[in-house]
Amino acid sequence: MKKSLKIIFTLSIVLNLLFIGLSAGYIYSIKFAQKPWEKVKGELSNNTREIIKSSFSGGRKDIIPIIRDIRKKKNEMKKIMTAKEFDIQAYNDLANEVQKLEIDFTKRKYKRIGNILSRLPQEERLKMADHLVARLFGKKMGRGDKNRMKGDRGMVKDNNALRLVK
Repeated sequence: MKKSLKIIFTLSIVLNLLFIGLSAGYIYSIKFAQKPWEKVKGELSNNTREIIKSSFSGGRKDIIPIIRDIRKKKNEMKKIMTAKEFDIQAYNDLANEVQKLEIDFTKRKYKRIGNILSRLPQEERLKMADHLVARLFGKKMGRGDKNRMKGDRGMVKDNNALRLVK
């Protein structure tokens, strides 16, 4: 074999092994890695899990129509944005409608989580605080404070109590 052919063959094998390793890692992270809520849920008492389950199972019926309306509005918004002539009034009207739906959805979410928290002892609320704050503010868990701007305020756990830091 020529030297250039050997190099290409070796490089091909190395790249294939790298691809297989990356693929295996990705599949593991999707299928087998523990999700943030699963980790939190494992730390909660059975009573707390039942309170959460009953609260969320009944509440989904309330928000499904809102979610459907938002999806319909999303499709309407795309039509407005891609129309030959852009209609600013239609855009603004639809944006206001979507904002009202989102506000209604957010109010219901805060109310439901507040109702859950009002029925739990502090120890259980401490276990769930990070996850629920992330859920309320639309942030994914696990990102930590590395993306926070200097001078921003946030919640920090300190000796089983939450305190506000500057």
